[in-house]
Amino acid sequence: MFLPFMFLSCISNNYKKQKTEEINNSKKIQTSTKSENIKTETEHKTATQKEVIVVVKNKSDYSEKFIKGLKKIVGFGDFELTDNFLILKNKDTVEFPDKPKINKQIVLTAEKDNLAITLKIKRINQVSIEYIIDMAQFGKSTFKSNGTAEISPGFFLGSESDTDEATGISYFSTSYENVNNKCFTYIRLGTQEESPLLLGKVIKNCNDKIKEINLENFPTLREE
Repeated sequence: MFLPFMFLSCISNNYKKQKTEEINNSKKIQTSTKSENIKTETEHKTATQKEVIVVVKNKSDYSEKFIKGLKKIVGFGDFELTDNFLILKNKDTVEFPDKPKINKQIVLTAEKDNLAITLKIKRINQVSIEYIIDMAQFGKSTFKSNGTAEISPGFFLGSESDTDEATGISYFSTSYENVNNKCFTYIRLGTQEESPLLLGKVIKNCNDKIKEINLENFPTLREE
């Protein structure tokens, strides 16, 4: 009786071993098939994804940062930059702001309570301005900063709107920005229909001992 038991046990063990190998092989095939499917899907996505192309007539009219930013905007097809126009794939045309004029230096000022701000700007191309901001807190602190601020590549999605506290009239404005780590400067420029003079708003932090400036705590700057 002992030998048949050993014989049956051996057959049973061989059968279990065979089934285990079959299951493991099946899992390997499934895993391999799944990996191949993922690889195929990834290759398909890579093949079908099309990089946004930006055709530029004259690169000196725009900044490299602005052009790179346009390439990251998806859903609108390719772009074309020609003079003061941004042309979308569907041939919609967006005009860059015509004010301030390129290469014209402009000074805007405003004061509130014991704080005065002078903003000097010069537009250097279709998308960038150079600026100098002087802040003076009478009897206390002064602060000066300068840099280059640029229009956001997504500016064509909609304009900003600001209100001139002196007249209560709202006007469209263009935001130029300079963001560096935790420090930011936003300069919003525009005009009212009734006047050609430039109006400005400043949003800025990192002002040393002077408070952060925003739309609520400091009034509209006006062209002198």
